[in-house]
Amino acid sequence: MVPKLDQPENLRLYGSEDSREADRLRIEFDPVDHAEQYIVSVDDVDRATPILSGSWIDALTPNTDYKLEVKAQAAGYEDSDFSVPFIGTTRPPIPPKPQRMPYDLQGWGIVLDWSVSAWPGSALAKTRLYRRDDGGSWNLLTGNRELADRYIDTGYPFGVVKDYALTVVVPSTTVAENESGLSAFISATGPLAVPAVGGLPSVIQTAEASSRRLGRRLIGLSYLNR
Repeated sequence: MVPKLDQPENLRLYGSEDSREADRLRIEFDPVDHAEQYIVSVDDVDRATPILSGSWIDALTPNTDYKLEVKAQAAGYEDSDFSVPFIGTTRPPIPPKPQRMPYDLQGWGIVLDWSVSAWPGSALAKTRLYRRDDGGSWNLLTGNRELADRYIDTGYPFGVVKDYALTVVVPSTTVAENESGLSAFISATGPLAVPAVGGLPSVIQTAEASSRRLGRRLIGLSYLNR
C-alpha cells in the first residue's frame, strides 16, 4: 500500500513588501516529512506550477480576498489532503498620481488647493501633502486628506524655498496601504512681505512683475504612473 503524505499545516499568507505590487501573495507553511513539492489551489483551482514554502503566488487581482490551500507531493507517496483553507487579501491597487495643484500666494502664507479625479476603486482613497525645504528631504506635511481639499501653510522662514507635492493613498483594514508616487512639485519662496504704507511690493510680486500683477499661479501637472 502506497503511504500517504501528511497534510500541510500552519498555512500563512503575506502581501508584498513592495507597496507598488498589489497582485501577489507570499505563501508559507510547515514542511511535510518526505514531501518533494507542493501544489497550491487558489479559489479551488489548482495551479500547475509546484511551489515550496516561501513561494509567491502571482497573477492575482489587487484588493481581493483569495482562498488558498496546499497539498504535498512526492514520488512513491500518495498526495496529501489539502491543508485547511486560508484566506489572504492582496494589497490595494496603486492609485494614480494627482494631476494638478493650484495655489494662492498671500501676505500671510501659501494656500494650496487640490482636486484628484475619481477612478475605479477610489472610494476610500485619500491624499497626502508633502513638503521639502531648500531642496532637502521630503516630509509628510498632512495626514490623510480628502481627494479635494485645502491646506494653508503659514510657518516658513523668509527666503526659504518650499516645494510641495501630493500623493494618493488607498488605506485598507486588512493589509498594508498603497500609496502613489509623488506628483510633480510646485515651489514657492516665502513668506510674502506685507507692503508698508506707501506701497513696497512683496517679494514674489517683485520677482514676477514683468509677467503677473497678482500673487496667484495655477500650475498644471502632467505625468505618468511609475
